[in-house]
Amino acid sequence: MVADNKAQLSPSKLSRVDAIRQALLAAEETGKRQHDGTALGEAAIAAEHAQRNATTAEEHVEDCLADFEKSVQKFDTSIAYVREAFSPPPPTDQYMSGLPQTPRRGDSPAPSTPSRSKNKTSKIEEIEEIDSEKPLDKDGIGTSTKSIVPVSPQPVPGGVIRFSPSKEVVEEGSNFPAYIVYSGPNRDHRMFYAWRTIIDKGLDGAKDWMMGNPDTLYKGFPTKALAHRYYQECEEDGVFDALKVISRNRRQLLYIVTRGVVPGVYDSRFELMRDGLQWKGGEVTVFEGNKQDADSLFQMWKEQGRLVRRKKTIGL
Repeated sequence: MVADNKAQLSPSKLSRVDAIRQALLAAEETGKRQHDGTALGEAAIAAEHAQRNATTAEEHVEDCLADFEKSVQKFDTSIAYVREAFSPPPPTDQYMSGLPQTPRRGDSPAPSTPSRSKNKTSKIEEIEEIDSEKPLDKDGIGTSTKSIVPVSPQPVPGGVIRFSPSKEVVEEGSNFPAYIVYSGPNRDHRMFYAWRTIIDKGLDGAKDWMMGNPDTLYKGFPTKALAHRYYQECEEDGVFDALKVISRNRRQLLYIVTRGVVPGVYDSRFELMRDGLQWKGGEVTVFEGNKQDADSLFQMWKEQGRLVRRKKTIGL
């Protein structure tokens, strides 16, 4: 009976039915695309939350290491007092040998700052000098940056002076001589020479500056020269500006690296800096949209020969 009624419909009515059917199919397809876009946005937000949790955990590890270091210092001080209390008095000549001697004529005075051998450099510095696109000055810092001469560490009773593998002084409560905060409060960037603020030395701490901002991105470096170089590269190449971009419509932000250690498309700022750029400068394009379109754009640039691969720094 239904087939007979449909057969009796005029051609104009049949065309209207087909038009309604096509409109319904189009609306259903649009709904699916919107649902997929919302799912991608939620996945990006979940990734950001995971990164924040990882950053918080890393800060807790830094705090625990700093507290452990203080406990070790107190223990060493206590042991020193016990040994001194139960040790016999030293002979007179041994005691006199421990006092500072008056320099004789012709003796060379002791240097006021730690001397660094010109023939001995860390493994990272050797590779970075080859990889660097800018000339270095005598201190191993790019000529466009200010040279910083390290201050001689002053001995403190019961204190501990730590050095990094590159023989640079590591401040108390820190694990590295230098830190770069790539994205801190208001997504600003800064460089620090201490993890915690040291008022006596006038050093601001990276941790104190980032406090209360879970969405942070930072990295510790084994040498100040390497941190200076990477900081300068990120400023000149606009990497810091790319990290400040915020999605307008809660859509997923993707980062396309065309010049870096591993060119490609990255889903988060952390993966961009760790894997794509390895914490240094490069060419980054922020893409707001779906992953498929970003991959297509990257493939087009690859076919055009626009990709540049930088050398990877060993040991960073």
